[in-house]
Amino acid sequence: FAALLARTEVGWEASDTDLDDVETLSDLTDLAREATTDDDTVLAYIEQEDTWFGIVRVDGEDDPRIYVSDAAAAARSSYGEMLLTDELLG
Repeated sequence: FAALLARTEVGWEASDTDLDDVETLSDLTDLAREATTDDDTVLAYIEQEDTWFGIVRVDGEDDPRIYVSDAAAAARSSYGEMLLTDELLG
């Protein structure tokens, strides 16, 4: 499951999204930026099989900020590998 939550002038707008063409964190960041017409905040939410979830926060052109609930479980999935950057793993 994947969804985008984009901040707008009137609040937050949520939409399901398809990650079939998303292979890298850069692809996901671009997809999130396309969800808003301004440089507003967008949250990308990825959940996989009730095992783990990740949230990517994109603010305009800033680098994305990433949270992953269970890095060990996420490392076993293609989406998790995309989110588990060297910076996140420390």
